[in-house]
Amino acid sequence: MTSKFDSERVQQQVTRVLDEANDSLSQQQLSDISQARMNALRLARAAKSTDAQGANLSWLKRHYQLATPVAVAVLLAVLVSYNQINTVPAIPAEMMLGEVPTEELALLEDLEFASWLAEQEQVGVL
Repeated sequence: MTSKFDSERVQQQVTRVLDEANDSLSQQQLSDISQARMNALRLARAAKSTDAQGANLSWLKRHYQLATPVAVAVLLAVLVSYNQINTVPAIPAEMMLGEVPTEELALLEDLEFASWLAEQEQVGVL
């Protein structure tokens, strides 16, 4: 399949026309174009440098955003494990199997209530 335009021929013609146009420019115009080119390159370098700094700041910001919740979670875990829960001792199996006098059951209930009351005072609820 052949195209209507020969790309090499078109490219040569375009290059020739641009070269002729470039040759017809004054020295002042060539100097202005050169200065504009230098400014564009300087701006491109500055933009690239700013993008790199922005990427570094973004990485740092993400780590700070992650560090705060992790620190709070660790602190809560330490505080929760620091408060030890005092449990009421289990009722001996012998008492469960046989007949338990009511005085001993009342004594165990009083012990359980006293332990609960002491725990509430320690937590600061009461």
